[in-house]
Amino acid sequence: MKGVSADAFKPDASITAAQGIQLIVNALNLNIDNIRFFKAPLATDYFAKANNDAWYADALIIAANNGLELRADLDPAKPWTKEEFIQYLMKAAEVTNHLPLINIKPLEFADEAALDVQYQGAVQRALVLKIAELDAEGKLHPKEEISRADAAVLTYNIVEYIAAHPAPTSVEPENGTAEH
Repeated sequence: MKGVSADAFKPDASITAAQGIQLIVNALNLNIDNIRFFKAPLATDYFAKANNDAWYADALIIAANNGLELRADLDPAKPWTKEEFIQYLMKAAEVTNHLPLINIKPLEFADEAALDVQYQGAVQRALVLKIAELDAEGKLHPKEEISRADAAVLTYNIVEYIAAHPAPTSVEPENGTAEH
């Protein structure tokens, strides 16, 4: 994770949508290298509030073409909540790393009722897989703006999880016949 400038990280500052997307794209090595476009894509092709000349423009294009399912009315400058960041981090990890579908037993937590229903699945998977943790009072604080430090920890956790649980690869027999 890069700082907000050459000499400042600001770990307690809230992470914006643009910063969060850039972090996810960088950490998960997302790209559009194998996509052929008829015309060069612009961030505004996907997000009306984006700026095509902004530092985050390429990350938005990459995210849009890697299945993150970001809303078209995304405001890159809007601070993200913890539940929003977890949603898109988990989505990116799942679609780009082919994480296995698992049947989980949802965890109960103290402020579960505050969680937006659209984020429940991703948050529950993050908790069960130990990507995200509850605080000492058993709370997630889903509606709080996520700090840059907390986003970095969640991102580190998903990268470590992916490294420890690589997607299965198909192995072709050398002679073209399957062994039993």
